[in-house]
Amino acid sequence: MANNLAAVLAEAGLAPSAVVSVRVYAINEDAAGAWAKVRKALLPTNPPASTLVYVAGLARPEFLLEVEAFASALPSSVNRASR
Repeated sequence: MANNLAAVLAEAGLAPSAVVSVRVYAINEDAAGAWAKVRKALLPTNPPASTLVYVAGLARPEFLLEVEAFASALPSSVNRASR
């Protein structure tokens, strides 16, 4: 999961620090806990605004999480000032 997010950001020429907002849909507390560990490793300082929503299920039964991350290509000083 962290590798996927980092790869998408890198493809856009952005670092994880460019993430300004994250929305996560989790099917249970275990999945949410797994995301929390990933988030802490990937975004250790100045974490972005985040929303966690528990859902009954996702598009496929084997999916445990869905993560939407929004990143900004603006200079980090602008991003942090708007938080």
